[in-house]
Amino acid sequence: MDEYKLEHISDILFEHMVVGMIFYTHPSALSLDTIEQICRRAKISKLSPLVAIADLVSHGIISADFDDKQKVCYKITEFGQYFFSTVCRTNINAKELCEKVRGYIL
Repeated sequence: MDEYKLEHISDILFEHMVVGMIFYTHPSALSLDTIEQICRRAKISKLSPLVAIADLVSHGIISADFDDKQKVCYKITEFGQYFFSTVCRTNINAKELCEKVRGYIL
């Protein structure tokens, strides 16, 4: 595997983690439009938010739901809460990243 491909894969995995942290740090369900806006502010550029959402749903980190207007929205699952709280508790860099991601949401 060449260096470029390895770096690209590493960037995509990092962006997956950041998108997951968006859900972890947000207190309520998020619409796709809101997620895309936050991803732009967070400079998520190598990974489509739709791809990240599909992956996070398939891994049980987030789930799809319907809001009051019957639009699809996404929220973190209990497993996702456990996963990110464990990662942030055991890794100072992840904890700092969560705090930075929280700043993009506010």
